[in-house]
Amino acid sequence: MANTSVLRLAGQTLGLSVTTSVHSAVALVANTTDQANYVSCLNTGTGSVAIKFSQISTDAAAVPGDGTFGDFILPAVMEVPIVIACPVINGQFPCYVTAKSVSGTNLVYVTPLVDQS
Repeated sequence: MANTSVLRLAGQTLGLSVTTSVHSAVALVANTTDQANYVSCLNTGTGSVAIKFSQISTDAAAVPGDGTFGDFILPAVMEVPIVIACPVINGQFPCYVTAKSVSGTNLVYVTPLVDQS
């Protein structure tokens, strides 16, 4: 039998209107006493988006280029969200999200999740 993880919502969904300039850091908020270590991400725009999660509000998302490192890339026109591990989201430790579009303006949705299995 495969190892299966059960995830449940741990907070409200955050919407980010992302352009080619780095979106300012926004703190994710969990509405549970459980430790949230995952986020669901969905990019509905027509361009790819670099997204970064950090406990430091000044960390900015970077788009990787030729021979350079960057952050996780959300593909364009996603129909299904993906789950990404992130720093702890709770009242004691903030988890900030920043994003930067490769092209155009994109709407990205981020929802905190808890592993309950």
